[in-house]
Amino acid sequence: MSYPIASDINRPTSGSQTCVLTPESYIIEVHEMGLCSTNPIQSQKWVKPTDNVVLWTKGPNENALTADVAPGKGISNPPIVQPPPLGKYSFSYVLLKNEITQKAKAEFKDFTYYSTSNSDASGTVGSYASYSESLTNFADTGFSPYINDTDFNVQGLLLQSDKVTTSTSPGVTPYILGVFDLSSKPLIVPNAVRSGQQLGIKFLTTNRVGIWCDDWSALGPPIATNFTFGSLPFVFRVTIS
Repeated sequence: MSYPIASDINRPTSGSQTCVLTPESYIIEVHEMGLCSTNPIQSQKWVKPTDNVVLWTKGPNENALTADVAPGKGISNPPIVQPPPLGKYSFSYVLLKNEITQKAKAEFKDFTYYSTSNSDASGTVGSYASYSESLTNFADTGFSPYINDTDFNVQGLLLQSDKVTTSTSPGVTPYILGVFDLSSKPLIVPNAVRSGQQLGIKFLTTNRVGIWCDDWSALGPPIATNFTFGSLPFVFRVTIS
């Protein structure tokens, strides 16, 4: 499913359409990044394959990697990424603290809505503020710690405080594992990486925030209280240069 880009259209006037936009800020806290040739999520559990490669992980006496990965921001203190063994990798993963802080505005052709501190949308620029979001359940009814989002080729798994055990309730979801399917274009690590080329990481968030509403016909500026902003999965890429 593809979603319309807010800046390309007038604001919707009916239905419950979701529109996407590019954030001004998108702050994440990374605890581990890695590569593997097979999916590390099996039966709703994090099972590291034998060929799992940890590119970077937070040490016991180190700080997590906190970065604003909105376009143009960059990572101020990029981690030292360990070169993986030669081979072909079909999956990458990122372990995150389950809290994303964003600031975004939906600039439709005929009106602009701004995020507020509680993630609601406002037609007033004075209300423009960052908000924090945590994902505590991937089910519409009941509880599920797992999602396979085929729209964005990413899977998510909610984890407990040990960063390994799958969460069993919405109240115990401090970490989230994101797994990115690279199988259509695997990362192939050649000899050159081990003899001088560098491995890099990229987080891409262009059009990775959504604005949605149950009924766009019920809106009325300057303040709209029945619709909201929220994060969509970012793209995580490992590059060779």
